[in-house]
Amino acid sequence: MPREPRWDRVFIPINENNAHWFSASINFSLKRIDVHDSLPEVYLGNRKKPIWERKNTDTMLILMRLAEILGSIRGEDVQLKDNPSTAWHFDPHAKVPFQSNNFDCGVHTLWHLQHVISFGFVHEDCEVLDARFTSNMVGKRVKLAQEVLDDCGLLN
Repeated sequence: MPREPRWDRVFIPINENNAHWFSASINFSLKRIDVHDSLPEVYLGNRKKPIWERKNTDTMLILMRLAEILGSIRGEDVQLKDNPSTAWHFDPHAKVPFQSNNFDCGVHTLWHLQHVISFGFVHEDCEVLDARFTSNMVGKRVKLAQEVLDDCGLLN
């Protein structure tokens, strides 16, 4: 008997060689797996390459297997391996707002999480003021720190 799923999205922060953070999301209701990397050179340098030459191809294969395993936990039959007729969509280099420096990848990763929770995907041209990406992420860092402190009960 299939279990009633209590979640339909999974967000995965990924640390690359202790030097860079990016993320991935698996959305069961939209049947999508996306990799979100805020470094412009990753997107621009890989987007037009054949799939087997793209940077995140191995990551995508792992995410596809994870989606199959999590689908089983959800009580769904998700068959992605060797299944070219699948209804699932895979984007190893999804378009996201780019960071303007070499140190805001962690803030962007957390902001991607907020978008996945709020909208189901990373909304590049968001009109919601609190969820909008900006070139200066200092305010976003302060807001994230405030939310963490508030969640820990340290702000009263």
